[in-house]
Amino acid sequence: DGKHSGIPDDRWVFTSRSSAVNYGSIAALSAAARAIREYNPKLATEALKRAELAWEEEQSHPPFLFHHGNTTGGRLNAEKLTAAAELLMTTESEHYKQAINTLWPEVEAHFAQHIGT
Repeated sequence: DGKHSGIPDDRWVFTSRSSAVNYGSIAALSAAARAIREYNPKLATEALKRAELAWEEEQSHPPFLFHHGNTTGGRLNAEKLTAAAELLMTTESEHYKQAINTLWPEVEAHFAQHIGT
């Protein structure tokens, strides 16, 4: 009918503007860049470039704190810490070491959650 396919799954899409979700994406892109570096260097470079651009964009404004259920990421500082750690492992940049140092109280407050990171 132009609005529904008639197939039960209709390919739902949920959109929101959430800094926590963005940091989750940054972490995933950075980890992917590291994982495929040898296999597909061009794609790895693009993934890392997008992760770093997204990181810088997130730093350029106050965080968007929209949160709803499990669709918008975890606690902001937890997601930011994971993104910084993945970027550090991928780039070894002092910039991300400083971000982790700034976020260290998050680690201390929720150590069990962050032990893997």
